[in-house]
Amino acid sequence: MLINGVLSIVIFIVGLLLTLIPYVIFELRHNFLQSRSLFTTIVNAIVYNSASVGQTGLKPNEIIWQLFIIKPAQMLSINKELMIPIYLLTLFIIIFLYIKKKISFTREEKNILLYLLLCFVILTKLYISSKNPVWDYHFIGTEILFIILLGIILKKIRFLEKVLIIWVSFLVLLSGTNYIRSFSNNPYAVSSLATKKYIVNLIYKNAGNNPFVIYVYSPAIYTYDFDYLRLWLGKDIKNDLSGKDINKADFVYLIIPQTKNEIKSDFINYKTPQSRYKTVKEWHISDGTSIIKRSPININ
Repeated sequence: MLINGVLSIVIFIVGLLLTLIPYVIFELRHNFLQSRSLFTTIVNAIVYNSASVGQTGLKPNEIIWQLFIIKPAQMLSINKELMIPIYLLTLFIIIFLYIKKKISFTREEKNILLYLLLCFVILTKLYISSKNPVWDYHFIGTEILFIILLGIILKKIRFLEKVLIIWVSFLVLLSGTNYIRSFSNNPYAVSSLATKKYIVNLIYKNAGNNPFVIYVYSPAIYTYDFDYLRLWLGKDIKNDLSGKDINKADFVYLIIPQTKNEIKSDFINYKTPQSRYKTVKEWHISDGTSIIKRSPININ
């Protein structure tokens, strides 16, 4: 019995380490940037009771809406306005069938439901009380909780399982049709990594041998996608002064994803004040991203 317990723990640790291999390799290649950022964030929040950044993320009601409405709606590819009626209808059916003794839950299923409840409560409490801003991407992975919950519900209510199968089949057919149609569409109409690669290459080609700087707007501050592309595509480009002295650059390229005009203007004026810089050229990518090329007023 003891040997089986130890063996289970060893297998669990090995499985956990295997899932972390991509993260460890990424961290080794990037000088443990994410790990150090995470450590600093935790220390600032726990020890100094302060945020690591000065921005404000989602409000408490928006956090709850994001977790319990938007994420499951995205997972099921349905309108978010339908989630509350679906919750109420499902709850009514479960209570009705449970009272009529048409369904029952095993001890294992009750433990799983309790575990899911604790996950939702702890996650909600953690995000609402966080000193640091919470953004949409912090909810990536919460779909797993809903998938487990959905699996238990479908196991108990078979006709819902048939409804879901029909809906998923429709989505697969629709997705396949859209995929085939995408070959005739503009590949840069979607804000994908390929589109961002195209943007970086466009800037490198336009800059030529002139020293330049790239700034990317993001409401979450972090721009890992563009940072990685610059390190990858620009490893042999010596005139990219991004992260260095902007005063030595002949041109400043501002990459601004689709956003409100006032936010766009604020970012432009913040990075390149109107009193010192002028717009030389502007590109508009099909996904809504704007690239603005600015130069010091004394540069012709």
